Amino acid sequence: MICAIFTCFAAKVNARRAKDEDKYARFVSVNYGDTLTSIAENNYSSEYESIEKLVDEIKKINHIYGDTIYAGEKLIVPYYVH
Repeated sequence: MICAIFTCFAAKVNARRAKDEDKYARFVSVNYGDTLTSIAENNYSSEYESIEKLVDEIKKINHIYGDTIYAGEKLIVPYYVH
């Protein structure tokens, strides 16, 4: 029983690693009227549970502590390659 649980856990860890290996980042220029949500929507893929999860990751990567971004800024945005 313990071996079966461990094997299942190991398979999930390996699946996560495979996904992370396909993860990259790019710079995105913020245009007037852009929001973190609109940027996330334009870069969303099914690897994320939700748009909000991608927004949270964009904020974390770019050290954004509120919701304000400015036109002309460059943000690092993660994406996956399929």
